[in-house]
Amino acid sequence: MDPKLKAPIITFNTVEGADLRFANEPNRTSVRPEVIGTIATSNCEEQYVINNAVARMRVRGNYTANYRKKPFLIKFNSKTNFFGLNEGQEYKKWVLLADVKDSSLSRNALAFYLAETILDGYFVPDARPVHFYINNNYWGMYLLCESKEVAPGRVDLIKPRDGYSGTDIGYFFELDSYWVEAKAAGDPTFEMKDGEYLPNKIGTWLLGEETPGDGYTISSKITDPDVQIPYLKKRVKNTYTALHKAVTSTQFQELDAAGNLINSNATSSEEVVGRLVDIDSFVNTYIHNEICCDADIGRSSFFLSLDMTPAGNKKLTLTCPWDWDSALGLKINAVESGETMFAAFSSNPWLAILPKAQWFMKRVQTRWQQLKAAGLFTSALQFLDDRADLYVDDYKKNFEKWPHTMGRNTVDEGGWLATNEVRPIYLNLTTQAQNKDLLKHWVSTRFNYLETMFDGNVLPAESSHPTYSPQGKEGFDTSSPNPGGGSSSRPPTAQTPEEIAAAFKQGVTPHRIEAETAAISGTNSSQVSIKGPSPSRPGEVISNNEYLSGLNPNSGIVLTYNYTAPRQSQALITLGISKREDASYSFDQFFSLRINNTTISGSSILNISLPRETATRQNWNFHYWTDWDVAMVNFNRGNNSIVFTTKNSCSNLDYIDIYAK
Repeated sequence: MDPKLKAPIITFNTVEGADLRFANEPNRTSVRPEVIGTIATSNCEEQYVINNAVARMRVRGNYTANYRKKPFLIKFNSKTNFFGLNEGQEYKKWVLLADVKDSSLSRNALAFYLAETILDGYFVPDARPVHFYINNNYWGMYLLCESKEVAPGRVDLIKPRDGYSGTDIGYFFELDSYWVEAKAAGDPTFEMKDGEYLPNKIGTWLLGEETPGDGYTISSKITDPDVQIPYLKKRVKNTYTALHKAVTSTQFQELDAAGNLINSNATSSEEVVGRLVDIDSFVNTYIHNEICCDADIGRSSFFLSLDMTPAGNKKLTLTCPWDWDSALGLKINAVESGETMFAAFSSNPWLAILPKAQWFMKRVQTRWQQLKAAGLFTSALQFLDDRADLYVDDYKKNFEKWPHTMGRNTVDEGGWLATNEVRPIYLNLTTQAQNKDLLKHWVSTRFNYLETMFDGNVLPAESSHPTYSPQGKEGFDTSSPNPGGGSSSRPPTAQTPEEIAAAFKQGVTPHRIEAETAAISGTNSSQVSIKGPSPSRPGEVISNNEYLSGLNPNSGIVLTYNYTAPRQSQALITLGISKREDASYSFDQFFSLRINNTTISGSSILNISLPRETATRQNWNFHYWTDWDVAMVNFNRGNNSIVFTTKNSCSNLDYIDIYAK
């Protein structure tokens, strides 16, 4: 044993002896043999020493099971405690997390540390770093943590007796994109497709290629699957529908004991939501996810519970935060800067719904200020430094065993990590300390950004409140007669597209692209010309004294522009364009629009009409210049392509203004 090592040691020796295939060969879809052996601990306080306790072990995890350094599940024959975790409570099941993607070996630990305070009163797995040996072969540094299971002191639900067919039981389940595989393995599951969340796009799917996981895997005991699983699905689906109505209308509904939607006598949005879900768990889980920015937030490892027993609260509750090795600024295109809103605009249907209500965000801001006053954000940064200082030699030993898990060597995992997971900024790092420093910088940036979002400035006036976009606060929305979010006797008035655009532009200086700088191609491109002010139009003001002419009535002209964004951002595109005299027009009669090879359509197009110009002035046909707000789009950090393709009804184009946040 190396006396410089600070982390305790767990050794698993198999009955079979030297055969290690059970730990080396399984992957995400293969059989995972469970082998029997004994567990021993060392390099720890005497009261935590375990001598040859009988246990079974197997590979666990979803995609992480594909990596060479695999995560494991330990199951003791009798309840046992590891190192005093969870106040010394004893359990059979424990988990070893490998942290392959995260060369700081700190993201899971930090997420648990934050959750312990943020989710006070709800189950958060206790954890500590350990060294792990199999048959006296060193296997690396792991994070030992509690299993996500129903048990006293963990997810505290009463298990039904065998053969019980009632629905009044406790349910613990996961939003899980791997539910089909779980079903094939014999786990109870149910399908819930994107379209079953009504409406199915309450968020804007910040992770553009991902929509919510299309199923749930149930981790609690089911004694009559033909009755209990359909009941749980109905209750989950109807709870979401009722939440949406509570946030967007005054047609309040709740659920009866059978899980059916019924009209509610609640007088406010907050009151009816409080009958459906444990609001504190949603507030706390939202804050935790808004800090951590887990890229898989809508796909897996998102756990819910529902206690329908006679003594239960019968409210959907968020609990058991899990799986953070891709979070906290590690993954490509997942809030790399730390300075955009995330959870409220993600693909997670449960976290995207309630932040639309002002009263919920007021509670978020109040809770944020409580956490700040408790010193959590300062202590979290110190937590990272303390671990790095304490475990210097421990981390070194891990990377001597698994050198390919540091920096560019992650390409050893089939190339996936370096090209699809880990941000390039991490790939040149060579030590845990360097990774920790970069993680700490991202976390500090995140805390500072969210402080500006949750600074308590909720109600500057009785009739107004801040609205949020992925980029942050959007000023104050005064369009609703009901800032409480549903408690008015009349339904809220929705903002018009014109009002949305005007609010977005407040305080933002646009970046101007002159229309004549386009790369011009496509059908009828030869018809395009660059013109300037005409003596026949006295007083006409044209940006840069040039504009594009000949776009009408010539369809198929392609105008390509480049825009360099300083960071990932949401933006409003405004055109300097000349009005037509003959009719009112919509944007899709003038152009189609592509950003970075993606067609912009649907709700991203503002559908503000370009009205008919009725004034008459000699020789000014088609030259009533105006600003036309046309689309809300997202830009990546760095170079972006903007491509307009003309339709038959186009007009002269002077400039493109980009209002980016």
